[in-house]
Amino acid sequence: MRTITLAAALALTITGCDDGDATPPAADVGADQAVAADLGPTPDGAVPDMAPDAEPDMAPDLGPVGEPTAQLVVQRWLTDAYFDYPEVYAFAAFEPRMVRLGVANAVGWLAYQGLLPGEVVLPDSPWRLPAVGERVPFTPPEGPMALADLQFADAGPWVAVGDDIVAVRNETLFAELGVHVYQTELEEGAGYADLLPGGATVPVEIAGGAQVPGGVIAAAVTLPADIELTSHEPTLALPLREGLATVVGWLPSEDPDDFMIVGIEGEFSGELVAVPDEDASYDFSELIELHAAGNELDALTIDRVRLSNRHLPQGRGALQIVSVNRQFLYLDPIGAYRVRPRVLTPGKPIGLVVEWPDGRFNPALGPTIDLGPDVRVGQIGLDTSGRVLRAVVEVAAGAPTGPRDLRVLQQGEEVLRLEGQVHVADDLPASGACADAIEEPGVPDGTWVGSLQGQPDEPFVAAGCLGFEPNVEQALPVALQAGQTLHAELFEHRFFGQLYVVRGPCDGGVVTECFRPARIEEQPRLSYTAPVDETVLLVVAANADPEDPDSGYALSLSRTAPAPLVVTPTVFTDAALAELTVRATAGGFSRANARLAVGDALAEAVEVPVEGGPVMNATVRLPETPVPVRLDVQATLADGSQVGVEGAIEIKAFTSASAACPGEQIHTEGTWFGFTFAQPATIDAIEVCYVAPEGPEAIHRVDLLPGQTLEARAVMPEADVVLYLLASCDDRTGITCVDLGSGGDPELVQYTAPNVATTVYVVVDGFSVADEDNYDLTIRIRD
Repeated sequence: MRTITLAAALALTITGCDDGDATPPAADVGADQAVAADLGPTPDGAVPDMAPDAEPDMAPDLGPVGEPTAQLVVQRWLTDAYFDYPEVYAFAAFEPRMVRLGVANAVGWLAYQGLLPGEVVLPDSPWRLPAVGERVPFTPPEGPMALADLQFADAGPWVAVGDDIVAVRNETLFAELGVHVYQTELEEGAGYADLLPGGATVPVEIAGGAQVPGGVIAAAVTLPADIELTSHEPTLALPLREGLATVVGWLPSEDPDDFMIVGIEGEFSGELVAVPDEDASYDFSELIELHAAGNELDALTIDRVRLSNRHLPQGRGALQIVSVNRQFLYLDPIGAYRVRPRVLTPGKPIGLVVEWPDGRFNPALGPTIDLGPDVRVGQIGLDTSGRVLRAVVEVAAGAPTGPRDLRVLQQGEEVLRLEGQVHVADDLPASGACADAIEEPGVPDGTWVGSLQGQPDEPFVAAGCLGFEPNVEQALPVALQAGQTLHAELFEHRFFGQLYVVRGPCDGGVVTECFRPARIEEQPRLSYTAPVDETVLLVVAANADPEDPDSGYALSLSRTAPAPLVVTPTVFTDAALAELTVRATAGGFSRANARLAVGDALAEAVEVPVEGGPVMNATVRLPETPVPVRLDVQATLADGSQVGVEGAIEIKAFTSASAACPGEQIHTEGTWFGFTFAQPATIDAIEVCYVAPEGPEAIHRVDLLPGQTLEARAVMPEADVVLYLLASCDDRTGITCVDLGSGGDPELVQYTAPNVATTVYVVVDGFSVADEDNYDLTIRIRD
């Protein structure tokens, strides 16, 4: 079922939208006053309540003749990238003041204001209708009203639209608050789509209640024609490259009564703009750049709307009708390029798409794609923007698996190179069950496709990273020589994927390296260096249903050449005396000439437990460093030769970032560590956060070049971290915010700068006042 957000809605402040049926009730003796013949079943098989208890109450609050005093919204959501079927819903409110305020959807506004309980379906937002060209933010036309100030009229137990679509009064709400709210249940809405297509004209029947008499309004609702997009495929997410034009076009409606509302929406905010239908296109770039950059929850909305007023049966007021066809376009932020799909299977033709938002291919120069001699590329198609190439490619059977560079050439000259962005993959040659895996040959280097479907639950006693226990796993044997480093990356998955390495048996094996994801989109990657010749188990794990067929993934494996030294541990959080164990993979150490250097620092103490043995224990004073660094390690063997490993030791840098903006500037990639305890909480609420983070925070400034993408990952070992981005020190709206996990879980934010130099502020916060702790913040910046 579709998740309902506070989407762009449609207000009722337009005048002159009456459909011509504006005569007083006494003179209107046509079909509007008729009783329905048979509009089909109503809730629980009830029949329209036309009994004497439904006599009209001509109280002044129902307004003079022809004045809108009630509201009906009929909205049809069209097929989009997330939902392959349309849905239709009806919502009604009989409350004159709400209509006079120009509220687009009285039910939605009341729920948004917190005046109605959570079980009320929130159909749409309460924006007023903008004038043509005017941008309207997500604010109601007036401030919150007390429920006691509103006068709801009883229209009976239901309002029927057409033969089947029934908006039912929420009886629980009516009993508790005396509020008459009518809504179509979400479970029913999907079934009505085929019964009320675009352009359909249907009557409305009101059951009848204490203030509103029952009756039928013939041909009351006419849905606008469905929206047919011309510049985008609605079943695909819209590629978004901030700073470049994002134009969406549509075919205009033939009916002059239809108009368009375009907008952008987030979880708690949005913007709307009214445009003439005949404009046939809209550039969303300004809305995206000014309002919602970086928020992965945002979507574009295009609404074709029709407003009309029809007399209430036998009443003095009128029913104001909002008929809507809505198209959602979900945003898919991308970097400087994108390739789909990233995985190619040998012997199978596959459609390949290359998107280059920052550049243009020239059709006159005959662009070609090169993926290597064993990949055949068919005829290439180029879209009108010059930024999207399409071709059918086929990898030769038996081609080696692994990453490939993709090159685009024009007249033999390379214009775009995407290194390692496409993988040739084959089926994973491993069963996955631990007991079987240890008997299987090791998985070779390359890229492999597998699935967690059908894998056993909890095959390991010591499974998973601390704080994240998966329930389904696949074990892959990997043979390593002493000093070899295994690099593994999980991608093309749709679950919270975790990677870890187990040394030893299935029961009681030791988990060494582990990567915990912060969100589904994150690509787990890890590296493990073997101290001795061994076969380890690389485990792909998830919290997932083992019977779910949608649990496929791609896994890339590679091994380095054996290094002469294996150093443990490899990560330190500050300048200090480091206790190291160094193992030589070829040769041994002598007590007479044992030497060890880490960067420019010599070991202060060296111990060789066994003369001529492969192990050395040493104490090294690590250098102080203001930025994260990696240091080379070099040792002298018993025969006097020197061997070393580049970048074997990683030192995290201390950040003294405080809660005072602009905080501390971070100008180097790497992992920083700091703390939030004993600091004040100066930022109490960020609009894009799901909650108001109340813990103390630390603020970090990061400067980005045009088009660069920032990835920030934070974790507090014993606290619930909240991570968000601000556009400035005064920004309390926020660019984006994540709080997906609980205590000890990591959080990840990603942001792509527009095509201008941009400064953002990365804030490490706590969910509650008690959530304060040490934290690690890893910063990566890519072009």
